[in-house]
Amino acid sequence: MTHIKQGQLKEWDLGMVPGRKSLGQHVFENLKQAIIRGEVAPGDRLVESRLADALDRRVLAQPITPAERRVLELLPTRLTSAHLAERLFLSQNTVKAHLRAIYRKLEVGSREEAVVRARELGLLKR
Repeated sequence: MTHIKQGQLKEWDLGMVPGRKSLGQHVFENLKQAIIRGEVAPGDRLVESRLADALDRRVLAQPITPAERRVLELLPTRLTSAHLAERLFLSQNTVKAHLRAIYRKLEVGSREEAVVRARELGLLKR
C-alpha cells in the first residue's frame, strides 16, 4: 500500500471513486485523510466495496416530498416538462421547481442521473 504524504493528495486523485459526488463532503474528507495516513490506497477494492456499501445505506439529507415523488416517478417516461405538468395537473413552472429540488436532493444534474440515483436509493423501481 502506497503511503501518501500530507499535501500530495489532490481532490482529483479520488475523482474515479464510484459515487464520489454522492458521498458527501464529510465522507470524502474522511476517505482522503485515511489515504494520506496510509491506511488505504486509492483504487483499493476493499475501499471501493465499503464505499458501495455506504452508498447503498445512504439516506437523503432532505427527503423527497410527496409532490416531488410524483414528478420523480414519471421521469423514466422521458415526458417533457410540459407533458409532466399536463399529466399531473400542475403548472409547468411548478414541475420545473420540483425538478430542481429533486436534482438538488439527489445531487445530480440531469434527468438521466436522477433516474439512476433514484433507482440506486430505492426511490424508483428498476
